[in-house]
Amino acid sequence: MSAALKRAVHAACHEHGLDTDARRDLQRRVTGKDSLTEMTPDEIRALLDHLNGGAARRGQARDTLPRGATTGKLRALWISGWHLGAVRDRTDRALASFIRRQAGLDAARWAHDPADAAKAIHGLEAWLAREAGVDWAPYATPLGVWERPRARVLEAQWRILHRLGRVRIGNLAALDAYADRHVKAPGRRGYLLMTDTAADALIRHFGDRIRQAKTREAQT
Repeated sequence: MSAALKRAVHAACHEHGLDTDARRDLQRRVTGKDSLTEMTPDEIRALLDHLNGGAARRGQARDTLPRGATTGKLRALWISGWHLGAVRDRTDRALASFIRRQAGLDAARWAHDPADAAKAIHGLEAWLAREAGVDWAPYATPLGVWERPRARVLEAQWRILHRLGRVRIGNLAALDAYADRHVKAPGRRGYLLMTDTAADALIRHFGDRIRQAKTREAQT
């Protein structure tokens, strides 16, 4: 019974995007114990309730996202995670739950405190870097640094598609050529010079292909 409960905890943590450190932090907050092996079955059930059941219902009000720039940034990152195949539930409620568990922050805090907002954004970016291989660094140009987060997401998606066997060549020149064919704009622009609208459309296209590939992979 305990082994089954432990497996359920690990599965729930994976679904919510919690890494090992975040899981242990949650375990300490809920039960006061670091390790699942130290917990009684009732304590593990309480942890599962917090992850999947009663705690989610009790916290529903906390999962309503406020308006504001921070919410927009976090939601964009979360949707990027969905298109990278790292996020399984793209809803705002799942986003709020993730930030609360991963960073220990409720929306009421990160919506109004700049330090907490930065912590929430950095935490989500760091998770996507680990889970999906996104390199968020700006591009260095002769005129200075150039922030192109959409391009960084496209690069990570391309690498994932190559790893899944859905594209034959995994280098960025191949991504450039694919982007030109997909957008069908006059003249060569490449993925770095795409408009935000075009980049978002390509991110969605790649996201569909990644989820389809992962679904087939899981079925084999």
